[in-house]
Amino acid sequence: MLDWCLGSYRDRLFQRPTCHAKVTLLCLFMTAIVLLGTIGAGKFGTQEQHFNYLRHNFYSSRKRAEPQKVVIELTRNNSRNDTNTKSDDPNSYASFDVNKLFVDEGEDDENPDSDKPYSLGPKISDWDQKRAEWLGENPKFPNFVGPDKPRVLLVTGSSPKPCENRVGDHYLLKSIKNKIDYCRLHGIDIFYNMALLDAEMAGFWAKLPLIRKLLVSQPEIEFLWWMDSDAMFTDMAFEVPWEKYKDYNLVMHGWKEMVYDQRNWIGLNTGSFFIRNCQWSLDLLDAWAPMGPKGKVRDEAGKLLAKELRGRPVFEADDQSAMVYLLATQRDKWGEKVYLENAYYLHGYWEILVDRYEEMIEKYHAGLGDDRWPLVTHFVGCKPCGKAGDYPVERCLKQMDRAFNFGDDQILQIYGYAHTSLAAWRIRKSSN
Repeated sequence: MLDWCLGSYRDRLFQRPTCHAKVTLLCLFMTAIVLLGTIGAGKFGTQEQHFNYLRHNFYSSRKRAEPQKVVIELTRNNSRNDTNTKSDDPNSYASFDVNKLFVDEGEDDENPDSDKPYSLGPKISDWDQKRAEWLGENPKFPNFVGPDKPRVLLVTGSSPKPCENRVGDHYLLKSIKNKIDYCRLHGIDIFYNMALLDAEMAGFWAKLPLIRKLLVSQPEIEFLWWMDSDAMFTDMAFEVPWEKYKDYNLVMHGWKEMVYDQRNWIGLNTGSFFIRNCQWSLDLLDAWAPMGPKGKVRDEAGKLLAKELRGRPVFEADDQSAMVYLLATQRDKWGEKVYLENAYYLHGYWEILVDRYEEMIEKYHAGLGDDRWPLVTHFVGCKPCGKAGDYPVERCLKQMDRAFNFGDDQILQIYGYAHTSLAAWRIRKSSN
């Protein structure tokens, strides 16, 4: 009798929680049914779609545990699709034409008077006096920042519009990063220009109006260093021997024999040069500019340069050929203050340098600046921002990557890193 009573009591103890659990589950189920019936399936459309969504999420945890793999696969698929057709997604950068953001208001329809010589601006004849007065009144802005160390402004720039190809802007970014690194190490100011100050002086000649404006608006600058956007520093340790140029106002990479004797149009290079802030330089710019206005003036000047300079093809006048012609024909006026530098590479032609970087690393060291370790590697003819250049695009871009990494390694080594190779963007901890 006692066993029967205790057994019955024990069964009731187990049955009570079970019944409570069943009732609770039933209530939850009924509540869910009522809610779905009242507010619908929301964004899922129907109850069937809602339950399919729940089943997919609750039974797909294995897939959701690999988000990185999914993202990578989606990225690959999108990239693959971009090559065939543009996406209609309004949030997709790949399908958006960035040129829609830029309004081209056109150019001045008025033709300049061809009989009137071109001028960069009002004639200035007393700049040395005015500049000396300004420096005397502003001692906090000296034109020399140390013994034989002039205040230098490096100037470069690019078009205000996006590049004509999809990779050009990326290489412009690498180029300006490279220049900032060098300037930071050597205490040089930098100015990046994206404005066309004079529509007549577009193309080769756009630098001249800019240089003149900067010289007269920043009298504390002793030397302005112009560098093309397609040139990179490849010797971060090289210090320019400024004291060497104390008696000169213009320093360009070149050779006296080629300029003065042979009149060779590649006897010097205007992609990287120093110009002193003085009256002589303003007069030189005034004498340099008249061949620059686009149109008939530039075309006719191009014919003259092709006739007078050795090896020059017939095309519109460019600033480099014009400088060779100016120095060769007016040496008595300008030559005394011009230094044609070839002891180090103020301009280094990329085709004879880039393939030798590994040899340089093995045999030499930074700080030499010459053919053993060039200060500047200049990608003449590559035109990374244009539609086409004088060399195959793939070769130009690969070699520009090598030049950038060659210079960048010298920066990364300060922090204990280096690129895995001159062709790679990945880095590793340096063994040095």
